[in-house]
Amino acid sequence: MSVGSNLWFKTKQCALRFHNLDVWWVESILAAILVGVLILSAQWVIDDSRSDREQRAAQRLTESSERLENLRSNRAERLENLRFVRDRSSQKYEARPFAGLDLSEQDMGGLDLRGADLTSANLVGARFRFTLLEMGLEHVDPDDPQTKYLNPIGHETNLVAVKACRADFTGARLAETNMSMGNFSGANFTVASLAGADLRGANLMGSTLDPRSFTSAWAFSLGPTDSRVNRLDGAIYDDSTIWPNGFPPPRKLPVVSSNIYGSAIESSYRASLVRPNC
Repeated sequence: MSVGSNLWFKTKQCALRFHNLDVWWVESILAAILVGVLILSAQWVIDDSRSDREQRAAQRLTESSERLENLRSNRAERLENLRFVRDRSSQKYEARPFAGLDLSEQDMGGLDLRGADLTSANLVGARFRFTLLEMGLEHVDPDDPQTKYLNPIGHETNLVAVKACRADFTGARLAETNMSMGNFSGANFTVASLAGADLRGANLMGSTLDPRSFTSAWAFSLGPTDSRVNRLDGAIYDDSTIWPNGFPPPRKLPVVSSNIYGSAIESSYRASLVRPNC
């Protein structure tokens, strides 16, 4: 082999060796880049998933805190409403504007709330054991010569459209109380007095009722000479009144409109009422 040929052969071998070295080096770099991309992608997925979990956990914590704060706020509101009601319990008649109050689960047992206005109040689970809820009588001033011969002014107790599911009215005096369109499902009326009560549109499904509750003999505040004795035997109700299963409805009393504008206005007002759900 000539010197020229030998030189060419060696030059070609070196070129092939460097070529093989370049290919290996490029492949290594590409493999490293690919591994790095895979690792970064996996880390991004993990971080994104962790971020989502942390956001959901933070959202749940915020929602739980808001619910707890709402519960505390509602409880404080009910306690303040209860204080307002208790402060107006007295034998002497006074205005008792309790319409729309949230008194759920509150204890008002033994209070004198005759003539109170509890229209559309929330009384779910409230306790009225032996509470006076009859018609309130506003006695005139006996020392006033212009009024001393007048009869007391009667103020009807209103439980109209109340939400009173599972409320406890054991022994309560509800004679002549307006309970129309109220939801009293599951309520306890054991030894309660309901003589002459207005139950038009009321829901009494599942409540504890005694037929004797609708007799004037159970209207404890009525004396033997009271003109309402016997006249109150029964209740005011209509076809929309829901009685407990198997309960025999009492004697149906005639409707006497107490509205100064007549029965047409009263009927229009009643039509605007909606019996609440529990």
